[in-house]
Amino acid sequence: MTLGDGRLRPFLFTGRRLILDGAPHVVGVGLDVTEQRHAERELRRQYEVLRQIFDHVPVMLAFFDDEGRFEVTNPEWERVLGYTHDEARLHPDILTAFYPDPDTRAEVLRFMLEAPDTWRDFRTCTKDGRVIDTSWTNVQLSDGRRIGIGLDISERKAAERRLAAQVTAMEAANDGLALLD
Repeated sequence: MTLGDGRLRPFLFTGRRLILDGAPHVVGVGLDVTEQRHAERELRRQYEVLRQIFDHVPVMLAFFDDEGRFEVTNPEWERVLGYTHDEARLHPDILTAFYPDPDTRAEVLRFMLEAPDTWRDFRTCTKDGRVIDTSWTNVQLSDGRRIGIGLDISERKAAERRLAAQVTAMEAANDGLALLD
């Protein structure tokens, strides 16, 4: 609708044709939807920002329900673990693929569902059969779903093992040394 000063305002109109006293009339209502349109644009902008973060952050993200079923995964999750979103969603028990040992799987599921405010390391099987070191935390949403946030820490763990081996070797070498004054 064009206002008297020439500005355009979005309006939503609805009307009905009526016959009153034998003459056709139109009865209608108009609603200024300017604020609604602004809110819709802001929601689209926020969605785009969050979608770009979700798609490009170098962290594994997975939304799952209160039974541990994966609903949405991001590209990093798919790249690291090797399963597509659809494969994970349609798999009858994807946690068994990631954690074949029943005790470990139960521990992982408990950690996922409790969503404690902490990080926890797990050895995770990928689709191609590798076992990688991962670290996870989980955040519970108000609707009961959770977001799993994970990192592939395989390189860090390998570096820690190399460093520990070097320390052990140095300590063993020092056992045979004597310091003379």
